[in-house]
Amino acid sequence: MGPKEFEALRGRLDEREIPYRGPDLGVRNSVYVRDPDGLQVELLSAALLDMDFD
Repeated sequence: MGPKEFEALRGRLDEREIPYRGPDLGVRNSVYVRDPDGLQVELLSAALLDMDFD
């Protein structure tokens, strides 16, 4: 997701009055939302580190 798509995401969250936090915690293109069960979900527009969980 590029910067334009990230800003569009934040705009959609604002339009729907979905509460979110961020960007913060040192990550510029990241927001945190709660899912219907109340679990925190991070939406991040940067590539994650390659982690092998096998």
